[in-house]
Amino acid sequence: MLKEKLDFIKTVFPNVEKIIPFATEDNLEKLFEQAQQKVDYELTEAQFEWK
Repeated sequence: MLKEKLDFIKTVFPNVEKIIPFATEDNLEKLFEQAQQKVDYELTEAQFEWK
């Protein structure tokens, strides 16, 4: 997995650092997708708060 993706995952889920050494590539891809969804959700939520 690319370092940028791992950094993104760690930024969104700071506690995940402990399990990364044990995660499979598939697990990391799923975590990356979940991190993207969380950020998208939070951005959408923030947009509604500004209106």
